[in-house]
Order: sequence, then structure tokens, then C-alpha cells
Amino acid sequence: MSMLLWVLSAAVIHVAPGESIQNALDVSVAGDTVLLLPGIHTGQGDHLVAMTGVHNGVTLLGSMTDPGSVVLHGGGLSGSVLNLDGLSLDTLDRTTVLAGFTVQAGTSAEMGGGLFSFHASPEIIAVNFQECHAGSGGGAYIWRGAPRFVSCGFIQNSCNTSGAGMYVYASDAAEILSTVFHGNSTTDDGGGIFLFHSSPLIWNCLFTDNYAWDNGGGVYCYANSSPDIGWCTFSGNSTTYEGSAIYFRVGSAATVHDCVISGNITPALWIDGGGDPQFNHNCIWGNPDGNWGNLPDQTGLNGNISEDPLFTQGFHLSHTAAGQPYTSPCVNSGSTTASNAGLSIYWTRTDQVPDAGQADMGFHYGPQPQHTGIDPGNTVPGLVVSSPSYGVVHVEVPLGFPNGTIEIYDLAGRRIHKSVDAREGTGMIPMYRHPAGVYFLLFTHGDTVLRNTFVLL
Repeated sequence: MSMLLWVLSAAVIHVAPGESIQNALDVSVAGDTVLLLPGIHTGQGDHLVAMTGVHNGVTLLGSMTDPGSVVLHGGGLSGSVLNLDGLSLDTLDRTTVLAGFTVQAGTSAEMGGGLFSFHASPEIIAVNFQECHAGSGGGAYIWRGAPRFVSCGFIQNSCNTSGAGMYVYASDAAEILSTVFHGNSTTDDGGGIFLFHSSPLIWNCLFTDNYAWDNGGGVYCYANSSPDIGWCTFSGNSTTYEGSAIYFRVGSAATVHDCVISGNITPALWIDGGGDPQFNHNCIWGNPDGNWGNLPDQTGLNGNISEDPLFTQGFHLSHTAAGQPYTSPCVNSGSTTASNAGLSIYWTRTDQVPDAGQADMGFHYGPQPQHTGIDPGNTVPGLVVSSPSYGVVHVEVPLGFPNGTIEIYDLAGRRIHKSVDAREGTGMIPMYRHPAGVYFLLFTHGDTVLRNTFVLL
């Protein structure tokens, strides 16, 4: 297997409000960054951003510290704000990154008011989709491909048919991680997410106050959709009929685990047309029209409990060590350890102490991802990163920087490697255990930080 490398000697193209994002993208090549400056970016025509395989490996970046300061507005457009086509002109894979901005007021008569992703598999990090509308997939419509959403928000989107927040069609490899679905509304099915022949990973997400006129206020699983839904919290979601939290239909066999499902209106769970959803280590309590709907009550089986989760300050879990009078029964009640679940930098406590030991159930709050490798203002030339063989990264520190520290971060902002006493000419760092994708490397010496980004394929 080969590895490719792009470094920060590649171009960083600044785009101010009023300038063309598309023109900047069209002159970019793999490894380049199109940096969106704060303000409201608008345009005319079909889309504000259209990316195909010729844009593969390009980063479209706003502000990771304040995504709301960079707005891509759909006013004046006739279609989705973002249009990603990974089938024509080759592919759009996870070397393509969209991060740190807000997509607002996108409108499409058909699919995906904010985003239409067609056979594309980008990384989408800290992007908020709000007040977008479409025939289906108000915030986003995913047609095949395997996009990964990390720390995104789908807020107050709407649609005429299915999937007010997001519609996922025929994608088993999509990932929706640490993402909030709030206040989305549809006149049909799937207020938060509608799945059709799709079995994505839905991990550590928060579903609140979403509404479906028919069924599936939070998530609607249709036509053999069998997602893995873990460490999610569902509260305040509603429907006219059934499945205010999750609705299963026609052969859907989701695995629901380590979730908190409480305070949803109409029966929280419902199944229609067959399927065999599995439940373990969930807290399902306080849904006034029925906790288990027409499914067998599994309280007391496979780690499932039915007790007040004791929410505090939003959807944190009450904890005596954080100053509350009682500790939630969801604390330390998960199916595995926080470390095994990848939750050791996230928390359920109001004092933001990360989860440790046996994992807590439900949504975990966490740090904003940092796009550490893109900071051209602080980059000092000379740090070279190369990948001469599979699973190995070669780092060459320039002269004059002895006794520094090397850190490598993934796209979610997690540090995956640290070595001290690195010095000029530092050699190989093994990365056999880490998947293909974009990583960021920092070399720190005193007050100087050398930065670089590389792509592991």
C-alpha cells in the first residue's frame, strides 16, 4: 500500500465575503486550503460550493474556534449550498475536508437544502447546518458514499417528505459522530435522521426537540437499515403517531446501546413490518406515552434500565462529585470502558471531568475539534514529513531546533502520538495502528511551533 503526502508549502487561498469560493476551489490542488474569512458568504446560481474529483484532497476551512463567524448563506441560490459529486471526474474521499463554518438558509426543491453529497466520502468537521429546507434531507442528503460528520450541528432544518435533519440513502459506511440534531421538523418521517437501505455508525449524538408529522421523531430506520446507535441521548422528540425517539420499519435491525431515551412524546420506540432491533445497556424512562412502544419491555435484560437519568444543566448527568445531590444511575452503567468506547476525552459531568472506568450512558459533551495543522500564520518552513513505507511517518526537523516535542493529532483533535526530546533529523514514527486519512504534526521548541499536515493512504 502506498502513502501520499501534502505539506503546508501548498497554497492557502484566502476568500473574503463577496469573493468567489468556487473560483478559489477551482485553482486549488490536493493539499491546498481554501480559507474562508469571517462574514456572510453568498452567491448566485445553483450552488455556492460545487466539488468534484478534481477537488479531491482540498480543505475548505472556516474558523474552528467560532464556526458561526463564517456563514455560507443560501439566499440567491437555486440548489444546495454545498454540492459534492464523488462520481464524476473520479472521487472525493476523506482527504477532502470541510471544517469550521455554518451553512444557513439553503433551499432545494428536491434533495439536500444545505448539502447534497453524491457518492462522496469527505470529512465534515464542526459544520453547522441550520434553517435549511428541501423536498427531502433538509439539512443534508447523503446518496451513497461514506462521509464522516464530526462535531456538527443540524439545527431547525425542515423538509416536505423525509429526513428534516439528514437523509441517508444506500450508505452503510457513513459515520455521524458527536453531532447534535435539534429542532428539525418534517411533514412526513424522520425528524432528525431518515435512513433508507443504510446502516451508518451513529455515535455520541444528541437528538432533542425534533418533530415528524408521521413517525420517527429522532431516527427513522427504513428498508433493512440497521445502524449502530450508541451513546446517544434522545429527549423532547415528538411525532403525531409512533416512534418519537426511533422508528424501525421493514426489516430494520438496528443495534441500540448505551443510550438514554427519556422525555419523548408519543411511544418512544416502535416497529412495523418486521426487523429485529437489539438493545443493551440503555436507560429508557419517562416517555409518557410508552417507553418501549410495541416492542417487548427489556428493562432488566442485557443491562437495560428504566430509572430517572437525572439530567442537569442541559443533558449532563447528575454527579455528587460535580456538586449535585445525587449521582445518575446512568453513570458507570455502560457496556464497556470509556477508553474502549473512545470517550476518554469526553464528559457527562458538569465539571467537565472526562469519563473514566466503566463508561456512562448517553451523550457525552466534549472539546471542540482543532484543525491543528492549518495555521499558515505560525508556520515556520523546514519541517518535512514523508511516508517512505506503509505504516511509517518520517519526520525531518530543520537545523537549530534541538530538544523539541513532536505531537500528531487526528481530525477530531485527539492526540495520537507524543514524543519528547525530538531533535533535528528525527526519523521514523510508526503509525501501523491508525487508519488512512488526514493527520497533523506539531514540533514544539520553546515558543516556536512548526506545523505540518500529511495524508496517510
